[in-house]
Amino acid sequence: MDRNCTIQQHGQRNGQGHGPEHAPEQEQGNGRGNGRHGQEYGLTAAQLSVWYGQRLAPDSPGYQTAEYLEITGDLDPDLFARALRRALSETESFHVRFTQGADGTVRQRVDVSRDWPLHIVDVSHEADPRAAAERWMWEELRRPGGLARPLFTEALFREAPDRYLWYQRAHHIAVDGLSGSVIANRVAQVYNALLRGGSPDIGDGALAPFEVLVAADAAYRAGDALPADAAFWREALAGRPEAVTLGGRRPDRNLLPHIRHVERLGAAEVAGLKTAARGFRTSLSGLVIAATAACLHRMTGAEDIVLGMPAPGRTGAARKAVPGMTSNILPIRFSLRPGTTLEELFRQVSEAVRSAMRHQRYRYEDIARDQRAADTGALFGPVVNVLSFGYGAGFGDCAVTPHSLSAGPVDDLAVNVYDRAHDGSVELAFDANPASYTAEANAANARRFRSLLHWMAGASPGDRIGQAELLLPQEREALLGGAGTEARRRPPETRTLVDLFQARAARSAGAVAVVFGDEELTYGELNRRANRLARSLTGHGVGPEDRVGVALPRSTELVVALLAVLKAGAAYVPLDPDYPADRLAFLLDDAAPSMVLTAASVAGDIPGRGIPRLLLDDPANLAALAEQPSGDLTDADRPAPLRPGHPAYVIHTSGSTGRPKGAVVPHSNVVRLFRETEHWFRFGPRDVWTWFHSFAFDFSVWELWGALLYGGRLVGVPFEVSRSPAEFLALLVRERVTVLSQTPSAFYQLIRADEENPRAGRELSLRTVVLGGEALDPARLAPWYARHADDAPTLVNMYGITETTVHVSHRPLTAADSAAAAPASPIGRGIPGLGVYVLDGALRPVPPGVPGEMYITGAGLARGYLNRPALTAERFVASPYGPPGTRMYRTGDLAHHTPDGQLHFLGRADNQIKIRGHRIELGEIENLLTQHPAITQAAALLREDHPGHPRLTAYAVPHPHH
Repeated sequence: MDRNCTIQQHGQRNGQGHGPEHAPEQEQGNGRGNGRHGQEYGLTAAQLSVWYGQRLAPDSPGYQTAEYLEITGDLDPDLFARALRRALSETESFHVRFTQGADGTVRQRVDVSRDWPLHIVDVSHEADPRAAAERWMWEELRRPGGLARPLFTEALFREAPDRYLWYQRAHHIAVDGLSGSVIANRVAQVYNALLRGGSPDIGDGALAPFEVLVAADAAYRAGDALPADAAFWREALAGRPEAVTLGGRRPDRNLLPHIRHVERLGAAEVAGLKTAARGFRTSLSGLVIAATAACLHRMTGAEDIVLGMPAPGRTGAARKAVPGMTSNILPIRFSLRPGTTLEELFRQVSEAVRSAMRHQRYRYEDIARDQRAADTGALFGPVVNVLSFGYGAGFGDCAVTPHSLSAGPVDDLAVNVYDRAHDGSVELAFDANPASYTAEANAANARRFRSLLHWMAGASPGDRIGQAELLLPQEREALLGGAGTEARRRPPETRTLVDLFQARAARSAGAVAVVFGDEELTYGELNRRANRLARSLTGHGVGPEDRVGVALPRSTELVVALLAVLKAGAAYVPLDPDYPADRLAFLLDDAAPSMVLTAASVAGDIPGRGIPRLLLDDPANLAALAEQPSGDLTDADRPAPLRPGHPAYVIHTSGSTGRPKGAVVPHSNVVRLFRETEHWFRFGPRDVWTWFHSFAFDFSVWELWGALLYGGRLVGVPFEVSRSPAEFLALLVRERVTVLSQTPSAFYQLIRADEENPRAGRELSLRTVVLGGEALDPARLAPWYARHADDAPTLVNMYGITETTVHVSHRPLTAADSAAAAPASPIGRGIPGLGVYVLDGALRPVPPGVPGEMYITGAGLARGYLNRPALTAERFVASPYGPPGTRMYRTGDLAHHTPDGQLHFLGRADNQIKIRGHRIELGEIENLLTQHPAITQAAALLREDHPGHPRLTAYAVPHPHH
């Protein structure tokens, strides 16, 4: 032993820092106590689970467990060391070697020939003795090596003359949670015998061999109880939901060292909780389980919740007195609603725990296999572990206070409650997987949980869990006050898109406005041609609140037509000629346009529907248009004055009933969009934009007006070029494009083309790339950032939807984003003038880090859905956080806030998906398929068999008579 050695001296003596296996020879002892050297037997099912888990990550410290006991009083270190060696010589699971045969069978053999060191380290002279000791412990605990390390480490720290810290680290394959107190009590028993002058010979109180647990486990797995337990779990988990977590998604299985946040509850606080628990006819354990279930329900909106609950996996006093690994994690299931009363909740907890414990020996790996779960962690969300330290025996007259450091691997989140019966306090430790939680989010979750416990302590049995407030006061102000103020403070728009374009055309009449192939138009030419067509439209009675269908291929004429419709005062309805005839027919029926602008080349593909048409390439029409005056229209030229609140376009998105819905967006929304974002982008006459997207996709609104309102040049991208990344890259270089708008999936393909042709990539003139339309995976930008600086060009991720006018949020990106292991798509903060709320099912704000549905408020909201008042009322709802009449749009998209207010997009809350920027309602596809007489059932889904290549896939069940 090192006697009164400092941490620095201990490292010098051992040669390699704090490594226990490098202790000097005089520290070591033989530990031969039970005479079972050489015995060999199989593993318990619990051990085998740990074995295979560790093999997946051989060097990970994730399966290490550790705790320390604070011993206050007149402890004799020499007697303690003798007692420890005697007790550990009896702890057979500490002295085994593992072997795997050629057939894959794993065996363990008792080997007490190896010595082990006890580290005695003096930290009493450190500035902060406890911090120094704990730093040593955490470093030792997190050392890599897995099963290649010794199975355990023992250390005794002298913090003060009357206070020692006994540290014990053990691999989970050797011990479970129950074993710690078994070993500690045996050490204390031997110590007290030595203190009284007795002999610590093996006899009464000696620990039984681990083979007792191995034999019991084997007997269970071969007996009749196992199939009965299997049947119980199959029934209990029938139709189980996907695991629900506070982190938004379960991470892939990993053995990352967990992050921990501790809340310490004093004796008075704990006494109040225990009194409340008795009032609810439960225990502290039941109270904590109920609070975890309620917290998960309130913070996620999930109503079918499965938690994990550790269980010893063994029964009978004799087996519980043997150190070893048999523990299990049981899935316990609850059905919760906001109206669930506490009385109902505690009844569920009591029944679920009691039933689960009767079947605790059936392994969770077996349950996962029976449930066909992808991995064992997918069975449940957070794990709730309430431990009452059973350290009945003390060290003479010394007081003992236990401190847990690690209970083993944390797949997602572990809520550990350490009930210190000796002083009445409780330590609440939130252990979280860093793949899903930051330290800040984990700490906030722990504080909210503590707040919920307090609410329960003062509640009545009839109180509903939906009444509890989970937001911390400062969070509520940050999440509601900022968003609401931002949405309300903006003045109304006074100008239309027509006003702004005409002012620009007057200033930049000779500059090129639009280029499609070999054809180009200056601003002056574009304005005059649009004016002539607009006068033709008003001559047909078209004006504000009317709709005009536009069915033209990509061309300069398409730009002229869209602009002319707006100048006439009407809203354009995109009718992409590439759409299927059935969809075009629906759009015409739904929008009922006053007329349709088209061309002879595509007119045959556009259903008639009895709507007047104007063929823009017809010679007679061309001649008539040439006779129209080319000056700007005034309100006197229109059937009614044009105002900013009049619709500019109606773009249809998918509908869950099989009917696409048309979002009606006014001029003021588009004007506001650019006014509120121009300080970020500084668009101007030197910019060259691409028009990449279909004009039926609202990303085109951003491309079109981003160029035309600022005097830039709009370069039309032919359809075939838009589908060839190499050709598109060449176009970007040739046209010296400075502003590019792309969906992430399209940009990923451009990244590959850039990688394959680095010379072209170096010749790019891009200064800004705006990404939007679908979720971004920042990691896939890494190859781009390997060749391009953060600001050459600047990449910006913008979330948005048609109903909220193209863009809602703004998030500049850097190479650091591509290197971060982000579990979600970063979408930044709301655009000025818009409020972005993340709410639960009862329209209450969720805390940072907690998934909720995004609701948008402010000046960017569409009027509603064309001819769909019921659906408009369902999606454009009254805001409880603004003045009367304030609306907010329910997006159907899930997100969470980070503690610093950034938004992360998590996916769809309903059955819609986005693929290549297009929002698709799976129900619409299924509805249309089942309308075919040969199909009785259909299912549609998004498949990504190859990363980065999502495919829309549908399955159909044929009619038996076809």
